[in-house]
Amino acid sequence: MEYDRARRLAAIQARLAPPPDAAPVDSVSSGTNASLIPAPRHLPKAWTRPSEREEREMKRELARVLQRTIVRDSGYRQAATCVETLVKIASNIQSSPDPKFRSLKSDNAALKHKVLAIPGGREYLVMMGFRVYTANFVQSFVLDQSDRRMYELGIATDVLREALPDLQSRVTGSNLSKTSHKAEEAARIAAAKRQIEDDRNVVRERVERERVVRDVRAEAEAKAEHERKVQEEREEAEERAKAARREARGAGARATHPHTAPNMTFAAAHGEDEEFQHEYPSSDGEDSDEGYWNQRRWGQGNKLGK
Repeated sequence: MEYDRARRLAAIQARLAPPPDAAPVDSVSSGTNASLIPAPRHLPKAWTRPSEREEREMKRELARVLQRTIVRDSGYRQAATCVETLVKIASNIQSSPDPKFRSLKSDNAALKHKVLAIPGGREYLVMMGFRVYTANFVQSFVLDQSDRRMYELGIATDVLREALPDLQSRVTGSNLSKTSHKAEEAARIAAAKRQIEDDRNVVRERVERERVVRDVRAEAEAKAEHERKVQEEREEAEERAKAARREARGAGARATHPHTAPNMTFAAAHGEDEEFQHEYPSSDGEDSDEGYWNQRRWGQGNKLGK
């Protein structure tokens, strides 16, 4: 991974560096043979500002890396944070000649998490004019204060500043969407809780009504059962009283009329009327001597034989 990244950085640096051409012959002469002496080939060629067409191509390449790598592979929130950090780094360098702003250590927490950890962040630093150096096993991104590097920094920063408002608006929209979604979710949860509570209240009311109905029904059944038992006891008491009265009347009749006592006992045993009617012998038996009327005649002092 580190090897591939180093290769990509080297390729970007090679693409941004001008091709090594032969140095022009110094036209300034101080003698007759001075114009025939070429300039040393190891001296770098003087940098010239790119044309408008080349500048547009550079901006197009920078925008491609920004949109297709940083934004697409990271998302709007992380991409906006990375762009804001890069703009801040460039603003510090452009506003102050202090060399500390032109040297960035890779172990810096803000640089590491906000730029280097974002896909395309390291490549964009190189396209801004920074070069990678290693000292004491720590990588540093250093920007020299040459016209070329400052120009590259300015072009890359312009592309970042143009893209930053759109990224920030998208992040704001995403935050609003999340806030709205959270509010809708909270409202939905609250409505669901209210519905659950309403259902519980309905169930409690129904259970209470059923309990009241059961209690009333049980009370009515208990009352009816009590009245039935009282009625049965009353009827049993009346039956016992009637039986006692019949028994007492039967005993009194036997004591008063010993000859008719069996008839009275028979009538009482067969459940005849409470007011016992004395049974008299039938008048059909002419030859009966033991009838009631014979007793009356005998008791009246009539003479025998009459």
